[in-house]
Amino acid sequence: MRTYVQLLGRPGFAGLFFAQLVARAPVGIWSIGLLLYAQERTGSYAAAGVVTAMLTVGRALGTPAMSRAVDRWGPRRVLAIAALGSGLAASAVVAIDLSGESMPLAIVGYGSLTMLSGLLTPPIQPVVRALFPRLLPPGLLARAFSLDAAAQEVIFVLGPLAAFGIAAGVGPSWTVLAGVVLLVAGTGWILTVDGLDAVPRAAERARFGSVLARPVVLTGTLVCLLLVAANSAVEAGMVAAFGSGELTGGVLLAVYSATSMVGGLALARFTAGRWAQAGWLGVVALGLGLTAVSPQPGWLAVALGLAGVGVAPVFAAVAWQVSTGVPEQGATEAFGWVDSGAIAGASLGFAAAGIVIEAADASGALMLAAGLAGAACLLALAAGRTFTTARIASGATD
Repeated sequence: MRTYVQLLGRPGFAGLFFAQLVARAPVGIWSIGLLLYAQERTGSYAAAGVVTAMLTVGRALGTPAMSRAVDRWGPRRVLAIAALGSGLAASAVVAIDLSGESMPLAIVGYGSLTMLSGLLTPPIQPVVRALFPRLLPPGLLARAFSLDAAAQEVIFVLGPLAAFGIAAGVGPSWTVLAGVVLLVAGTGWILTVDGLDAVPRAAERARFGSVLARPVVLTGTLVCLLLVAANSAVEAGMVAAFGSGELTGGVLLAVYSATSMVGGLALARFTAGRWAQAGWLGVVALGLGLTAVSPQPGWLAVALGLAGVGVAPVFAAVAWQVSTGVPEQGATEAFGWVDSGAIAGASLGFAAAGIVIEAADASGALMLAAGLAGAACLLALAAGRTFTTARIASGATD
């Protein structure tokens, strides 16, 4: 813990770290808020699901492009314009009332606005992660990425809780507007942080997407896609196994998230190196595979607890490899592609798990999750041989 205290004491780091948590909070709030709001307006969960999915589609498409824009024109201009545009589009969703219109028109109207909001989502995480090597010595870089990965768990635990609480207290529309306030306030806070202009800029001649030619970026993107898809399959499996009438499924998911957070904070020193991704993915796959031994909640808690230990370290290891394996001029776009892979993985994981649950049962979704984590492990093992350190000259070797 002394290392994390030292990390937060570095000039400019604490302000940047907490500001980006505020700015990224809508990621954990808007999905629930938009789902509840669209269902209230349309009276259909199917329509609400489509509207909410459009937000994810927009984010998956827009994150690499917005990250590339930061590389070209700098973070201040892009973050400010994107936050205002995304916030206005989300606000417009609650400003128009299509409840009396036909269902297709309501879906297109609300869905277009949510997709626009997703497309314009400011690339907070790519910018912050690209800036870490400029603010920190190499010896603290792995710890910074681990702290960021653990904090991400907080967003996805507290975000839905806040969304349900606000919706129950004052209505779903205020949940959406609360996300707008957090997005604009958090982004504004980031714009006041000293050193933001140190975010590296890409060369004008570099083509959009060319950074994917680097194996470390492509591997990181695919690993995050597979791992987040596995996490989504776990969530779907818990819902299918225990339904919404008891707390067991929620408690088991809380165990999965809590051990991930602990793993991210306690095992940061083991997230640097070419084999770190594969090692921690092996832990995740092993834990998820052990869920097949017994469907009893006690055993599932043990298995999911073991699997969770490796989740945050995988994300930290991916961030470390991208940061050290990509020239700094392309770092922001590289992190944008990795983030986009994770976003796409969430949608694909839920879709695949739904098909498996319909064909088999909840245990099938957990086996799907184990298979996805295993595939990511094999991919990381194959890619470990090609990893080279491109940016950090000392202190960050294997």
